[in-house]
Amino acid sequence: MGLSATDGRWFWIHFHGGGRIRTADVFCYHGAMQVHCLGTAGYHPSETRHTSCYMLPESGVVLDAGTGFFRVAERIQTRSLDILLSHAHLDHVVGLTFLLGTIHQRTLAGEPLESIRIWGQEAKLAAVRSNMLAELLFPADLPVTWHAIDSESSFCIQPVATGSHSVGSADEFSIEVTWKPQYHPGQSVAYRLDWISAKTKRRLVYATDTTGATDAETLRWLSAADLMLHECNFSTK
Repeated sequence: MGLSATDGRWFWIHFHGGGRIRTADVFCYHGAMQVHCLGTAGYHPSETRHTSCYMLPESGVVLDAGTGFFRVAERIQTRSLDILLSHAHLDHVVGLTFLLGTIHQRTLAGEPLESIRIWGQEAKLAAVRSNMLAELLFPADLPVTWHAIDSESSFCIQPVATGSHSVGSADEFSIEVTWKPQYHPGQSVAYRLDWISAKTKRRLVYATDTTGATDAETLRWLSAADLMLHECNFSTK
Protein backbone atom coordinates (compact mmCIF):
# COMPACT_ATOMS: atom_id res chain seq x y z
CA MET A 1 0.00 0.00 0.00
CA GLY A 2 1.53 3.30 -1.05
CA LEU A 3 1.10 6.48 1.00
CA SER A 4 1.68 9.95 -0.34
CA ALA A 5 0.98 13.53 0.65
CA THR A 6 1.06 16.72 -1.40
CA ASP A 7 1.01 20.49 -0.95
CA GLY A 8 3.17 20.36 2.19
CA ARG A 9 0.32 19.15 4.39
CA TRP A 10 0.92 16.63 7.14
CA PHE A 11 -1.13 13.74 8.39
CA TRP A 12 -1.07 11.05 11.05
CA ILE A 13 -0.92 7.39 10.12
CA HIS A 14 -1.20 4.61 12.66
CA PHE A 15 -0.15 1.08 11.62
CA HIS A 16 -1.45 -1.77 13.76
CA GLY A 17 0.72 -4.82 13.18
CA GLY A 18 2.19 -5.65 9.81
CA GLY A 19 5.64 -6.94 8.95
CA ARG A 20 8.60 -4.85 10.01
CA ILE A 21 6.49 -1.71 10.55
CA ARG A 22 4.27 -2.00 13.60
CA THR A 23 3.55 1.62 14.42
CA ALA A 24 4.22 4.85 12.58
CA ASP A 25 3.09 8.37 13.36
CA VAL A 26 3.54 11.38 11.13
CA PHE A 27 2.60 14.48 13.12
CA CYS A 28 0.85 17.46 11.63
CA TYR A 29 1.43 21.15 11.29
CA HIS A 30 -2.22 21.86 10.54
CA GLY A 31 -5.39 20.18 9.34
CA ALA A 32 -4.39 16.80 10.76
CA MET A 33 -5.86 13.78 9.01
CA GLN A 34 -5.73 10.66 11.17
CA VAL A 35 -5.75 7.36 9.29
CA HIS A 36 -5.58 4.07 11.18
CA CYS A 37 -4.30 1.19 9.06
CA LEU A 38 -6.15 -1.68 10.75
CA GLY A 39 -5.47 -4.22 8.01
CA THR A 40 -3.07 -4.00 5.08
CA ALA A 41 -2.81 -7.56 3.75
CA GLY A 42 -4.57 -9.14 0.81
CA TYR A 43 -6.28 -12.51 0.35
CA HIS A 44 -5.85 -13.80 3.91
CA PRO A 45 -4.53 -12.57 7.28
CA SER A 46 -1.11 -13.64 8.49
CA GLU A 47 0.67 -13.80 11.83
CA THR A 48 1.41 -10.07 11.59
CA ARG A 49 -1.17 -8.54 9.24
CA HIS A 50 -4.93 -8.48 8.76
CA THR A 51 -6.73 -7.84 5.50
CA SER A 52 -7.78 -4.45 4.17
CA CYS A 53 -9.39 -2.01 6.58
CA TYR A 54 -8.57 1.68 7.02
CA MET A 55 -10.30 4.00 9.45
CA LEU A 56 -10.68 7.75 9.89
CA PRO A 57 -12.01 7.84 13.47
CA GLU A 58 -12.80 11.55 13.67
CA SER A 59 -15.00 11.26 10.59
CA GLY A 60 -16.58 7.89 11.32
CA VAL A 61 -15.40 6.52 7.97
CA VAL A 62 -14.05 3.01 7.32
CA LEU A 63 -12.51 2.10 3.97
CA ASP A 64 -13.15 -1.60 3.30
CA ALA A 65 -14.02 -4.20 5.91
CA GLY A 66 -11.43 -6.94 5.87
CA THR A 67 -10.37 -8.94 8.91
CA GLY A 68 -8.80 -5.82 10.42
CA PHE A 69 -12.35 -4.56 11.06
CA PHE A 70 -12.36 -6.14 14.53
CA ARG A 71 -10.14 -3.23 15.60
CA VAL A 72 -12.74 -0.60 14.69
CA ALA A 73 -14.90 -0.66 17.85
CA GLU A 74 -12.40 0.82 20.30
CA ARG A 75 -11.45 3.62 17.90
CA ILE A 76 -14.92 4.96 17.08
CA GLN A 77 -15.32 8.67 17.84
CA THR A 78 -18.71 9.26 16.22
CA ARG A 79 -22.30 8.08 16.60
CA SER A 80 -22.37 7.09 12.95
CA LEU A 81 -20.26 4.73 10.88
CA ASP A 82 -19.92 4.91 7.10
CA ILE A 83 -18.28 1.89 5.49
CA LEU A 84 -17.09 2.32 1.90
CA LEU A 85 -16.51 -0.96 0.04
CA SER A 86 -14.13 -0.93 -2.91
CA HIS A 87 -15.40 -4.34 -4.07
CA ALA A 88 -16.89 -7.55 -2.71
CA HIS A 89 -13.96 -9.95 -2.50
CA LEU A 90 -13.92 -11.64 0.90
CA ASP A 91 -10.66 -10.07 2.07
CA HIS A 92 -12.44 -6.70 1.84
CA VAL A 93 -15.88 -7.54 3.24
CA VAL A 94 -15.66 -10.41 5.75
CA GLY A 95 -15.27 -7.91 8.60
CA LEU A 96 -18.90 -6.87 8.14
CA THR A 97 -19.77 -10.03 10.07
CA PHE A 98 -17.95 -8.49 13.06
CA LEU A 99 -20.42 -5.59 13.21
CA LEU A 100 -22.60 -7.17 15.89
CA GLY A 101 -19.62 -7.22 18.23
CA THR A 102 -18.79 -3.62 17.34
CA ILE A 103 -22.36 -2.51 18.09
CA HIS A 104 -22.36 -4.41 21.39
CA GLN A 105 -19.06 -2.88 22.53
CA ARG A 106 -20.24 0.67 21.78
CA THR A 107 -23.51 0.04 23.63
CA LEU A 108 -21.67 -1.25 26.70
CA ALA A 109 -19.44 1.83 26.56
CA GLY A 110 -22.54 4.04 26.77
CA GLU A 111 -22.05 5.46 23.28
CA PRO A 112 -24.28 3.37 21.00
CA LEU A 113 -24.07 3.83 17.27
CA GLU A 114 -27.09 5.64 15.84
CA SER A 115 -26.52 4.69 12.21
CA ILE A 116 -24.32 2.38 10.16
CA ARG A 117 -24.31 2.93 6.41
CA ILE A 118 -22.62 0.62 3.94
CA TRP A 119 -21.76 2.04 0.52
CA GLY A 120 -20.76 0.26 -2.68
CA GLN A 121 -21.84 -0.76 -6.15
CA GLU A 122 -25.30 -2.32 -6.23
CA ALA A 123 -24.20 -5.72 -7.54
CA LYS A 124 -21.45 -5.94 -4.90
CA LEU A 125 -23.82 -5.08 -2.05
CA ALA A 126 -26.30 -7.65 -3.35
CA ALA A 127 -23.58 -10.31 -3.50
CA VAL A 128 -22.57 -9.61 0.11
CA ARG A 129 -26.15 -9.75 1.36
CA SER A 130 -27.27 -12.82 -0.57
CA ASN A 131 -24.11 -14.87 -0.11
CA MET A 132 -21.89 -13.94 2.84
CA LEU A 133 -24.87 -12.83 4.94
CA ALA A 134 -27.15 -15.68 3.86
CA GLU A 135 -29.01 -17.18 6.82
CA LEU A 136 -27.20 -20.51 6.62
CA LEU A 137 -23.83 -18.73 6.90
CA PHE A 138 -24.71 -15.78 9.14
CA PRO A 139 -28.07 -16.23 10.93
CA ALA A 140 -28.46 -12.67 12.19
CA ASP A 141 -29.70 -9.40 10.75
CA LEU A 142 -27.29 -6.51 10.67
CA PRO A 143 -28.88 -3.19 11.78
CA VAL A 144 -27.41 -1.28 8.84
CA THR A 145 -28.62 0.53 5.76
CA TRP A 146 -27.26 -0.33 2.32
CA HIS A 147 -26.53 2.41 -0.19
CA ALA A 148 -25.82 1.68 -3.85
CA ILE A 149 -23.61 4.31 -5.47
CA ASP A 150 -24.20 3.40 -9.14
CA SER A 151 -26.72 6.10 -10.04
CA GLU A 152 -24.60 9.05 -8.86
CA SER A 153 -20.97 9.92 -9.46
CA SER A 154 -20.74 11.39 -5.96
CA PHE A 155 -22.60 11.38 -2.66
CA CYS A 156 -22.36 13.17 0.67
CA ILE A 157 -21.64 11.87 4.19
CA GLN A 158 -22.42 13.80 7.36
CA PRO A 159 -20.89 12.21 10.46
CA VAL A 160 -22.84 12.30 13.73
CA ALA A 161 -20.60 13.37 16.61
CA THR A 162 -20.53 11.85 20.09
CA GLY A 163 -20.77 13.86 23.27
CA SER A 164 -17.35 12.79 24.59
CA HIS A 165 -15.12 13.60 21.63
CA SER A 166 -14.36 17.06 20.38
CA VAL A 167 -15.01 16.33 16.74
CA GLY A 168 -17.56 19.11 16.32
CA SER A 169 -21.22 18.89 15.45
CA ALA A 170 -22.58 17.22 12.35
CA ASP A 171 -23.27 20.68 10.91
CA GLU A 172 -19.61 21.69 11.02
CA PHE A 173 -18.42 19.50 8.18
CA SER A 174 -19.53 17.01 5.60
CA ILE A 175 -17.62 14.72 3.27
CA GLU A 176 -18.22 14.64 -0.45
CA VAL A 177 -17.36 11.21 -1.82
CA THR A 178 -16.64 10.76 -5.52
CA TRP A 179 -16.00 7.33 -6.97
CA LYS A 180 -14.39 5.91 -10.08
CA PRO A 181 -14.48 2.35 -11.51
CA GLN A 182 -11.15 0.55 -11.72
CA TYR A 183 -9.84 -2.53 -13.50
CA HIS A 184 -9.86 -5.59 -11.21
CA PRO A 185 -11.42 -9.06 -11.53
CA GLY A 186 -15.10 -8.28 -10.94
CA GLN A 187 -14.17 -4.56 -10.94
CA SER A 188 -13.29 -2.36 -7.99
CA VAL A 189 -13.88 1.33 -7.34
CA ALA A 190 -11.62 4.11 -6.10
CA TYR A 191 -12.97 6.70 -3.67
CA ARG A 192 -12.03 10.36 -3.39
CA LEU A 193 -13.10 12.03 -0.15
CA ASP A 194 -13.29 15.82 0.15
CA TRP A 195 -13.93 17.32 3.59
CA ILE A 196 -16.08 20.42 3.31
CA SER A 197 -16.10 22.92 6.17
CA ALA A 198 -15.48 26.57 6.92
CA LYS A 199 -12.28 25.64 8.78
CA THR A 200 -10.39 23.35 6.44
CA LYS A 201 -10.41 21.52 3.14
CA ARG A 202 -8.81 18.11 2.86
CA ARG A 203 -8.74 15.42 0.20
CA LEU A 204 -8.03 11.70 0.55
CA VAL A 205 -7.92 9.23 -2.33
CA TYR A 206 -8.33 5.50 -1.71
CA ALA A 207 -7.51 3.45 -4.80
CA THR A 208 -6.77 -0.19 -4.08
CA ASP A 209 -6.85 -3.52 -5.91
CA THR A 210 -6.26 -2.29 -9.43
CA THR A 211 -3.60 -1.85 -12.10
CA GLY A 212 -1.33 1.15 -12.30
CA ALA A 213 -3.33 3.26 -14.74
CA THR A 214 -1.41 6.20 -16.17
CA ASP A 215 -3.93 7.73 -18.58
CA ALA A 216 -4.52 11.47 -18.35
CA GLU A 217 -8.06 11.19 -16.96
CA THR A 218 -7.02 8.86 -14.13
CA LEU A 219 -4.05 11.03 -13.22
CA ARG A 220 -6.28 14.12 -13.18
CA TRP A 221 -8.82 12.35 -10.96
CA LEU A 222 -6.12 11.27 -8.51
CA SER A 223 -4.42 14.67 -8.35
CA ALA A 224 -4.43 17.29 -5.58
CA ALA A 225 -4.82 14.71 -2.81
CA ASP A 226 -3.47 15.55 0.62
CA LEU A 227 -3.17 11.81 1.17
CA MET A 228 -3.42 8.94 -1.31
CA LEU A 229 -3.68 5.27 -0.34
CA HIS A 230 -2.86 3.36 -3.51
CA GLU A 231 -2.19 -0.32 -4.07
CA CYS A 232 -1.80 -1.63 -7.61
CA ASN A 233 0.23 -3.77 -9.95
CA PHE A 234 1.88 -2.78 -13.19
CA SER A 235 2.27 -4.54 -16.52
CA THR A 236 5.68 -6.08 -17.14
CA LYS A 237 5.58 -4.83 -20.76
